[in-house]
Amino acid sequence: MDLVAPIIEIVKLVSGPIVRYLKDQINFNDYLQNFKKLKEKLQPKQRDISLELHSQLIYGKKAKEEVKQWLDKVEEITGPVAQDIEDKIEKGGCLLRASGSLAKLLKEKIKEMEQLCEDGSKLPESLVVDDPSTSTTELQASELQGSGDVKAEILACLKGEKGEEVTKLAVWGMGGVGKTTIMMHVHNELLKEGNFNKIILVTVSQNFEVYKLQDQIASSLEENLDPRQNAINRAAMLSKMLEKHKPFLLILDDVWEGFELNKVGIPEPNVTNGCKLVLTTRSLEAVRSLDCKEIKVDTLPPEEALKLFLNKVGDAVLSDHEGGIKKDLESTLKEIVDECDGLPLALSTVAGSLKGISDSRLWSVALNQLRDCKRNVAGPDNADAFQILKFSYDRLEDKQIKDCFLYCALYPEDYMILKEEIIEYWIDEGFIDEMDTRQAMKDWGYYILKKLEECSLLELIKEEKLIEDEELMEGEVRGNHVSMHDLVRDMALDITRRSPRFLVEAGKALKELPERVNCAEGLEKVSLMHNYIEEIPSSMASSTCTRLTTLLLANNNLSTISESIFEHMPELKILDLSFNWQLRRLPNSVSKLVKLTTLLLEETSLEKVPSLSGLVSLKKLNLRGTRIKEVPEGLGMLKNLICLFLSGTKIVEIADGVLSNLSKLQELLVNKSEIKLKGDVVGRLKKLEVFHGRFPTVNEMRIFLKCQPNRLSDYFINVGRREDSFVTQNFENRLPRGAVRTVRYKEAGARYNEVWARYKEAGARYNEVGARCKEAGARYNEVGARCKEAGARYNEVGARCKEVGARYNEVGARCKEVGARYNEVGARCKEVGVRYNEAGVMCWGVAAGATNKGVEAEVVRYKKVVVFTETSIVGENMLFPSIQTLVVKGCHDIRSLNDFFKINDAEGLRECWIRGCDGMECIFPSWIDNPVVRTVEYLDLQNLHKLDGLFEANIIAKSSPPPGTFSSLKVVWIWGCKKLKKLFPSWKLVEYLQNLEEISVQYCEEMEEVIASDPEEGGEEGGDIIKELILPKLKELMLKHLPALKSICSRRAVMVSNSLEDIKITDCKGLRRIPFRLFPHLSLDGLDNLDWVFEVELIAMSPPQPRTFSFLKDVKIRKCKKLKKLFPSWKLVEYLQNLEEIDVGYCEEMEEIIASDPEEEGEGGDIIKELILPKLKYLSLCHLPALKSICSRRVVMVCDSLEYISISDYKVRIPFHLPPSLSLSGVDNLDSLFEVELIAMSPPQPRTFSFLKNVGIWECKKLKKLFPSWKLVEYLQNLEEMAVGYCEEMEEIIASDPEEEGEEGGDIIKKLILPKLKKLSLNKLPALKSICSRRAVMVCDSLGCILISDCKGLRRMPLSLPLVDNAQPSSPPPTLKAIIIKRGELVWWESLEWDHPNAKDVLQPLLDFFPDYSAFP
Repeated sequence: MDLVAPIIEIVKLVSGPIVRYLKDQINFNDYLQNFKKLKEKLQPKQRDISLELHSQLIYGKKAKEEVKQWLDKVEEITGPVAQDIEDKIEKGGCLLRASGSLAKLLKEKIKEMEQLCEDGSKLPESLVVDDPSTSTTELQASELQGSGDVKAEILACLKGEKGEEVTKLAVWGMGGVGKTTIMMHVHNELLKEGNFNKIILVTVSQNFEVYKLQDQIASSLEENLDPRQNAINRAAMLSKMLEKHKPFLLILDDVWEGFELNKVGIPEPNVTNGCKLVLTTRSLEAVRSLDCKEIKVDTLPPEEALKLFLNKVGDAVLSDHEGGIKKDLESTLKEIVDECDGLPLALSTVAGSLKGISDSRLWSVALNQLRDCKRNVAGPDNADAFQILKFSYDRLEDKQIKDCFLYCALYPEDYMILKEEIIEYWIDEGFIDEMDTRQAMKDWGYYILKKLEECSLLELIKEEKLIEDEELMEGEVRGNHVSMHDLVRDMALDITRRSPRFLVEAGKALKELPERVNCAEGLEKVSLMHNYIEEIPSSMASSTCTRLTTLLLANNNLSTISESIFEHMPELKILDLSFNWQLRRLPNSVSKLVKLTTLLLEETSLEKVPSLSGLVSLKKLNLRGTRIKEVPEGLGMLKNLICLFLSGTKIVEIADGVLSNLSKLQELLVNKSEIKLKGDVVGRLKKLEVFHGRFPTVNEMRIFLKCQPNRLSDYFINVGRREDSFVTQNFENRLPRGAVRTVRYKEAGARYNEVWARYKEAGARYNEVGARCKEAGARYNEVGARCKEAGARYNEVGARCKEVGARYNEVGARCKEVGARYNEVGARCKEVGVRYNEAGVMCWGVAAGATNKGVEAEVVRYKKVVVFTETSIVGENMLFPSIQTLVVKGCHDIRSLNDFFKINDAEGLRECWIRGCDGMECIFPSWIDNPVVRTVEYLDLQNLHKLDGLFEANIIAKSSPPPGTFSSLKVVWIWGCKKLKKLFPSWKLVEYLQNLEEISVQYCEEMEEVIASDPEEGGEEGGDIIKELILPKLKELMLKHLPALKSICSRRAVMVSNSLEDIKITDCKGLRRIPFRLFPHLSLDGLDNLDWVFEVELIAMSPPQPRTFSFLKDVKIRKCKKLKKLFPSWKLVEYLQNLEEIDVGYCEEMEEIIASDPEEEGEGGDIIKELILPKLKYLSLCHLPALKSICSRRVVMVCDSLEYISISDYKVRIPFHLPPSLSLSGVDNLDSLFEVELIAMSPPQPRTFSFLKNVGIWECKKLKKLFPSWKLVEYLQNLEEMAVGYCEEMEEIIASDPEEEGEEGGDIIKKLILPKLKKLSLNKLPALKSICSRRAVMVCDSLGCILISDCKGLRRMPLSLPLVDNAQPSSPPPTLKAIIIKRGELVWWESLEWDHPNAKDVLQPLLDFFPDYSAFP
């Protein structure tokens, strides 16, 4: 009996796999049949979704990600996977079947296919989303002076108003005359008018490079080109990108030499594609080869020149009383203006240098200086302009400012210079005198920049103010970058050819050191930044470098630097090798640079640096983002070191003695690393002003606070666990300091991506081998185990199998280990690549003047930040009194902010981020005597599961909020706070929320009210009176997944927010009312109980208040089951003059979009009345089963801006003139696209059809004719695409008029000309007899593709072909690339009738077959 139980256990253990194996063998054929059935089920579904996607893809739309993924998965499993299984069955079916692996594979794939079938049935009706790459932003252009006629002429040419078709335009004139400014104004005006799908403006500059121009254009389209491809392949890729945006306008600014458009990838502009090209240039010779129409920009006439000068020079020269020019200045001023020769740039710079000066004697001195400058003219064509600009340079206050100005010329042409970066260089160079603090020196640097801007020697790049830490003065513009006009830069470089001696070859795409370095004597500063130089050879002549003080080599491809090179640079003070990712080693000779003050090695691949002990003068050392693992030798001996940057290195520890010796340190950055600091060590650095680092415990933080005087102006202190991701996203500089640049980040990202791709590939291979080995080992182990269980005689076999399995496992483990290492390295490369790609995209947004909402690229909210992460922090006096941003993450021992610091100690707190703190019950214990509630601007609370209010409940019950509560609050972001029931506990708070801009509340399961009513007010008189809650700056309201939400505010109140831009409400099923009056954007989703979008009281107003609706731009309504009418009266339409988009779907009881007023139903029932929505561009209606009408039958809607209509599952009339894009699906009862009254017009109104570009008609069962008369064709001159499918009764595409059928000349061919038609798609039209009348042929000179399937009744192809002398076709239309049919419809193809006997033979080479659904874009 003792043996029975073990035997039973063994049988159980063995029987399970055996039973499963036998079951798989028995059911194998069933698995195979099921697999085939699912494949047959998926393929038609894939085809239908591909066709539907094809019909919905229009300009401005792109496929949803979930749709693309579903199609890709189906393509994979029904294609390569299915083929692989079939091959296995055919080649080794018995063996594989016996092993059980094939049955297992079939079961896995069947499960995947079943899931795909289920996912396919859940795909949304709308398969597309807005494509952000089609949007463009206005450029920030300075005021246009005196060039209005030129601008008007350019606009007339581009709009085709000159009586000729101009496709290429050259705008030319001398440097500084205002060509760029004119084109920026042209760009903005055309953008408003919508003449082009895309307007692109890029600067080419003097150093023309095909790769760079290709990248600039691709970036404007928000696309990327593969840097590994050659220029020819990249040109082909770019051409395809641009093709998607036709018609486009491409403006190439500052062209210096001719080039071939096709080599760049720019499609040749012509009348057919509607594209246009504009170039600005100083010399017509440069662009003559491009055959452009020429427009010259002349200098300003005297009157305009004087006007510009007075505008720039300011009020100092104006009379105090009469507003005229002061008498003693009048003649001198006019002479100075005359000397500027009408050149806008010269006028601006000279005026800037005289700004604020009112003494007439000083003006006379300035006039004489200007004349002396012009007498010394010699040199290039622009020498006259040079000398005028040099006059402004000469008038700068002192040598310090002049040196600072000349230093800006070390950057590449047309470069966006980051203010912070150039000021750091100036400090490093010693141009700014030593002061008490480094911050004071930086402030002086900003003063110098301001002076240079006022003199127009530098141009401020205007940027959107993303985050403000202070209010701007009236008229003030903030920007983080400046640039140098190319003519001003040329003047500066001309000065530096003599003294001080500069050699500048920055941004010229150099791959090796220029020859000039070896022959130029006495150089002081050399800038070779932003090139592709790979090596600094020993041949670099020593005689040219003996006086060299500055060497800038940042952003190259340096990998090799000659060992002895620095021995010849005894005077070198600044060496910048940053952003050379291939640089792994520094020569030892760098240790001999005893005068070196600044060594910048940021984002290189250095793992070690030579000894620093000899660099006794070193003040700044930047090793951020390097691979250095240990503190550099000799670091502790650098007694003069002021700035030490070790962020993002591999260093784990810094010895206490090292930092203690660096007593002069003012800036210490060691964050984003494993370095843990001690509070007493850092606290002894008494001159420290900027500190970014981590203390491992709260106790170290306390020690630091006791030791450190309140001197820090910028700190970022992480306490507890290292927290990089949150910090990087929300607080750190969005881009690495000194590196806000488009091109270099894209190049860096591309290089890292390339490395990552190689590592990923290698890692995948190793993982694959490891997986196979592991699988083999598992199989051998399994066999060994079974053999061992079977008995002793199998033990030997089992042991051998187990041994083999162990060996395989060992190999698999090694492979897996290697693969993991490769993956780790690859992941790092990918991370860096992504970081730099993102940086490049963000910088490009700034460069193009884009206002990319939500991208905070170069502005840190505040500079005083403390982050607590997963640590115990209960205790007092934990924070600096000056703290501005507090982050608490994963600290579970706090109930409120009072638990670890005194609220009164944080009067400067502006931002509060609290996440994942399970013990947090309230944020602020009280609103009484609490300075934080008056100063906090940003409140971010996430996953605080015990939080039941912002304040303690007893405080709310006992008192009213004091004045000023939340008066500074701008953003409230609440997420995942399950117990929170009311956001603002009283509507009395609203009067203090005057700065609130954004409210976002999501996934708070018990949230009942956003702004609560005070209980004691419930019984007051006037309970039904509407009370206004005014939030003047509120821009965005987002409420999502709040199942218990009953109201946004009291029913007694309506919210007035004149600044409101966006309302998004999703999955708030208890919400019945939207209490807002003014909102441009409205998005409602899943509001099951919503009766009205607008207040009943507002609806009852007659007429309605205009301001209630006049701001409305777009309305998106989804899954609002009880909503019956969107706009409750057609009287509202006259106030909807700004409405651009209506999108309504899945509203089961929706009956009308714009309802008729009941009392008007009987009046003039049959009269057509126009409802005008002048800006409506987009209408989408889907799955509205109860919908009876879009508007009353008495009206037709006139929408001259309408671009797209998409209607699905709708059964009545379409009361619109046609937009550019029309998509109808499932409109079962539709028997005509047009109103009967419109069809009866003879001839039809041109505007009814002339805008039409794309037509997609699907599943309109009763529709028999697409265009009811061939007379319409003459108005379809912009039609580009027709797609018709699944229309069971469709008989004709373009119908004949019945009265014309019997006219004479019945057999004469009539040409129906559709000049822009590119694609014709006809699918599943069983009743289709003809595309057009037998009397007609279609002439489509742009036609590229014809797709026809399941149209068996179609007997004739009415396609006009080019004829030769014998009146027979010799070739297909030149643009036609393919005619695609089903492979099984060859018999139908052979039976088609043609107007010419050999037409079929001519078109036969273009014939192709489904089901390659990639043919559908």
